[in-house]
Amino acid sequence: MSMHNFVLEIITEPMDYGSHCISPWEIMTTFGNVMEKYSIDVKDTEVCLTFRRISIQSFISAMSDDDITTLKEAMPIFLKSIEVKDTMRWGKGDIAFPRPITHLMCLYDDKVVDFTVQGITGNRHATIDYIKTIEITSAETYEEQMKPYLIFSEEERLTTLRSMIKKNASAMGKEAHIREDHLKKLAFICERPTILSSEFDRSLLALPDDVLIRILQELDNVEPLYKDGSLSDIFLVINPTGNMDREGVIKRYGATISSELANIQGLFKEDSKMKLEEYVPRLNWISENEKIGSLYDKTNRMEKLLARIGEEMSLAKEMWQTIEKASHLVKADIATWTVKRYPGLRGQIAYELLMAEKGDPLVAKALKEQYLPDESGQMPSTMAGAILGIADRFDDLIGYAVVGEMNRDSGYIRDWADSSILLMEKFGTPISIGDMVDLCLYIYTEDAVCAFDYKNVYHEVTDFLKRRIKMYLRSKDVHTVLLDDGFIEDRKIVPTMIQTLETISEGLEESDISFIKVYRDLSKIIIKASPVEGELDSLEAELLEGFQRSVLDFGEDVLGLTKSFSRHQKIMTELIQYYEDHPITHKSLEMIQQMKEQWI
Repeated sequence: MSMHNFVLEIITEPMDYGSHCISPWEIMTTFGNVMEKYSIDVKDTEVCLTFRRISIQSFISAMSDDDITTLKEAMPIFLKSIEVKDTMRWGKGDIAFPRPITHLMCLYDDKVVDFTVQGITGNRHATIDYIKTIEITSAETYEEQMKPYLIFSEEERLTTLRSMIKKNASAMGKEAHIREDHLKKLAFICERPTILSSEFDRSLLALPDDVLIRILQELDNVEPLYKDGSLSDIFLVINPTGNMDREGVIKRYGATISSELANIQGLFKEDSKMKLEEYVPRLNWISENEKIGSLYDKTNRMEKLLARIGEEMSLAKEMWQTIEKASHLVKADIATWTVKRYPGLRGQIAYELLMAEKGDPLVAKALKEQYLPDESGQMPSTMAGAILGIADRFDDLIGYAVVGEMNRDSGYIRDWADSSILLMEKFGTPISIGDMVDLCLYIYTEDAVCAFDYKNVYHEVTDFLKRRIKMYLRSKDVHTVLLDDGFIEDRKIVPTMIQTLETISEGLEESDISFIKVYRDLSKIIIKASPVEGELDSLEAELLEGFQRSVLDFGEDVLGLTKSFSRHQKIMTELIQYYEDHPITHKSLEMIQQMKEQWI
């Protein structure tokens, strides 16, 4: 079967990094599935995804001129199939996208596929700048014609950017501390980048380095430069398309950053007139969710929660003193003018204000580190910072669940859960997710925040957290046979549970995997099974107790599997015989007999 060239280019209004919520692989898979429904064979599909462009190139099976109408029918279906959550419907039609579609180009060989969505019709003009286009001769020549304007491969964009940044920094006698998370953002917004340099007013270097760096890092296409480890007033500007006015870009960024930093300098100077503790009462007028209360209410909950965590975990006296002092100040800097204007500086401003008033440096560090890990993956360096972060996130999770607003698909809800699990595992915090949820719920009950069903909220949050633990274990290549509620429990200490399952997974052989599958399924059946009439008799109760005990024994170490194997064999032999001798009509008998050959 002969194959022909096909290209589809979708241009939208600029998207923020990550707002598309879809990967090139998902786009490619969806494209293939939709084309298959229309009996169109595809191969060698390539996808380019940037801040405003989804570009698909493929070979598709031969079609007659009359059959090109099939493509016109398939394209709107494909676009609807790649719509994602948290999007809106723009303009005409029922297709959802993160941002409005502004341009469509679609070619089958040299023929235009002129389908229409959202009032936009496909043509043969590709976008090379925000408004400029070029005419594409055919689908076969598309990539060659676009090479001066677009680097199609994300990996190539990353490599190009890394090399350009290092080369330009070195040429000016500076250093670039490249962060991989930032580089990926740059690769998303820069289709064929050029590098420019600009500078801000040197007098602004009087601001704390960490404040300056944080502001510069919030600007996606700016790369700070350093000299002998200290921040420089010179920075790089990554020009996304290479087609803008170079001098204009340099002047604009220099003026913008100088203005921003001067504004911060003024706000920070004003904020420094008060001690950090004096901002705590002002939290009464700030709320992130009115149903849960103000940030002053949150501070009171955090003080109680951290005190109970300290008792639960038997923290050392010195660490507890640090956490106790920090608990009262945990959200104080959110009431400052600087953080109100620049929320990304929360924690950092608390640190700077407390250090300026010669406060406890350990407390200051914990306040700054409570918001880690951040996008760069940086972790807290202290246990105190980690515990503040865990308590903060659990309080938010429980609060949103209590008022019925814990949307499991929400990015920030998932982030709170994932960050908490990561912190608990990395810092070895000796506490379970069930205990953490209980501690929070006790406080919400004491404070009478609102009426809620304790049991339902407990199960909603712990079930969600167990699912996130499973996702975390998958990322660590733990075998799927171990990703089960029998092994992932809300009352197990999180770091111990994760480390045990990792260790067991590494030592699993095929015979172990088969054993665990049967054991897991049968234990669920027996634990849930009950006779049609009356209570469990003595033998059945003994077998049930044996299974429940083996569930607990299994997770202790790798040897737990081998040690308990003979006992399980005996239990199952007796159990099968028992059910064969007693015609009890529940489902477990049928399933046990089906698995009998595997087990014995």
